[in-house]
Amino acid sequence: MSNCLSRLVPRALGGRRLYLRHRGKPAVSAELVRTPQGWQPGQILGKGNRAIDRTVEVQIAFELKELAASVPCMDDGTLDNLHIGIFAELRRDILTRFDPDVVERMAQPLRQIQGRSRSSRNGAFAIFSIENGGFVQFLSSVDGASYACEILSHQFQPHVAEFLESRAVDTIVRAGFEWPQLGSTQNFYRQFAVSGPGDCRVLAEVTLALLARIFRHRPSEPVHVECHVPS
Repeated sequence: MSNCLSRLVPRALGGRRLYLRHRGKPAVSAELVRTPQGWQPGQILGKGNRAIDRTVEVQIAFELKELAASVPCMDDGTLDNLHIGIFAELRRDILTRFDPDVVERMAQPLRQIQGRSRSSRNGAFAIFSIENGGFVQFLSSVDGASYACEILSHQFQPHVAEFLESRAVDTIVRAGFEWPQLGSTQNFYRQFAVSGPGDCRVLAEVTLALLARIFRHRPSEPVHVECHVPS
């Protein structure tokens, strides 16, 4: 289909997208998008991501809507639950290895930025970096209901490629981060729903585990914290 589906595997693995192929003509790729309200029709595109005939698009959209109503939104194993699956595994990683005070120090800026962004260009953010240059960063939405999260990628800094061994790649994919496009300067990216201070503590635990699994951070090494809140 000469499209970007090969780069969207993490979305499907994370349970946030379903991708389908039209069995008739013309050749069409379509998606279902998981939202808080359930599955909804997404993009409907032809070969090379080209638009298709409007009549065919409407027909496929109707079929997608019918299909969406029959697809369950399971909570178990989804990426919105930070207490199970890969996130429970990541948090267990750091429980016996890292000082709880380090986690709390990282949780504080995550609480400080919640709901403090003024706009997408004037945001409240927190960056957690280590000596070898690896970092994980968060940007709060204006309403504080979600955080955009980025992990430094090999597209942004080529030296990161040396850290992308099988366990690191597996962690990034299973945690639902989108892979940066080839030739871009993008990082690994996803969003987290945040409801309150408790979620910030959990995100701090996950962040510390990501730094350890991906960038080989050790308990004896410092984590540098940068926090910005617009005035």
